[in-house]
Amino acid sequence: MDINKLPTKKLVSLFMQYNNDSSNLFRWGWIQNADIVGEGWTNPLVALIEEKIQAKKLDRKSVEAFSLLVTPTQLSKSQLDQEGLLEILQEIAENTTLKKKFELDEDHIEAALHNEPILAKIMLHTSKFGHLTYGTGGPGNSHHEYLSILSGLIKQKVDPVKLLHQEKEKRLKLKKEIAKIEAELGLNPKELLFFSAFRRNTWLRALRKDTLFLWFSAADKLLTELGKRFDRSLDQMRFVMHQEFAQGIPSSDVLQQRMQAMVYYTTETETIIVQGEKAKQFIRGLPFEHENTVEVDEIYGNCACPGLTKGVVKIINTTDDIKKMQQGDVLVSYATMPDLMPAIRKAAAIVTDQGGITCHAAIVSRELGIPCIIGTNKATKVLKDGDLIEVNASHGRVKILRR
Repeated sequence: MDINKLPTKKLVSLFMQYNNDSSNLFRWGWIQNADIVGEGWTNPLVALIEEKIQAKKLDRKSVEAFSLLVTPTQLSKSQLDQEGLLEILQEIAENTTLKKKFELDEDHIEAALHNEPILAKIMLHTSKFGHLTYGTGGPGNSHHEYLSILSGLIKQKVDPVKLLHQEKEKRLKLKKEIAKIEAELGLNPKELLFFSAFRRNTWLRALRKDTLFLWFSAADKLLTELGKRFDRSLDQMRFVMHQEFAQGIPSSDVLQQRMQAMVYYTTETETIIVQGEKAKQFIRGLPFEHENTVEVDEIYGNCACPGLTKGVVKIINTTDDIKKMQQGDVLVSYATMPDLMPAIRKAAAIVTDQGGITCHAAIVSRELGIPCIIGTNKATKVLKDGDLIEVNASHGRVKILRR
């Protein structure tokens, strides 16, 4: 669909349809978040495992067994993206002519691939997975990013066949380990169903977020085109409330104020929008609770993926922070998101303030096999860039070795 040729009324209607679809997504999507508040599912299941371990005198740690039992065996979109790219890389590596073209300077690769079927495959791959890194504000991966990644892998002489085999073996190993733990614990059919449902829920939660980012990507295309017609920037259009498309688009000045500060709330009779300085005053008048952070040498959270490692802290909360991340650093975040994956792939471990066992950090740490501690509540307040820490995820403990 060429949205540039659609009449404005049709564009608005299409955006409103997207808005309704997103509301439905949020409505059903909260089922996957049932584990967040108070660790509603996690604690009873960990307690069940601990009880069975003690009763059978097994040489296992309950948190490690739990982490395995709730790890999805079904591939996530992120894993499909990675494996699909490796399959494209394999095709390139096995074709001497193609391989030479990907060894060129990145600025010349696309021109060299003119009329090559591989370029169409990369474009198709981009349409399927480019949105995974879009986040809430973009940009996602374009075909240029994928060309750059493939070129880098070719120049590094990465063996795609070996990596694909490793991924396949990792999945088979996971399934065998889950079956082994289930047998050792002697889980009954009802208990097996609980853990199976948890694995499915974890996978669905990742899918929910991936779908949401696809929605943001598509909605921004519509808002960009609408912005051209109303002489507003994309950033400004993101602050137009859906009912205002019918009532009248606010001025650029009003939208600019909303970008600085905005409060949106409803009463029984009306919807109220406050922006700019008035919004700042409103926010300052709210009764916030201020937490006094005491300097400590250790903090604790919940194990999402077991392991023990040391590394230098890097606080990564936004995409602007990614440039700080070096290979082997410990990524510390309020809560990770898919748009932080370039930093996450370099991490020796992950530590977060928030999140349950089905949160993004928990999911990707198990996919990557790196230690992860979630739900510390204060990691980003206590830890600073440059701190050297020990992450003992198996015990949910972070120890500060040097500030």
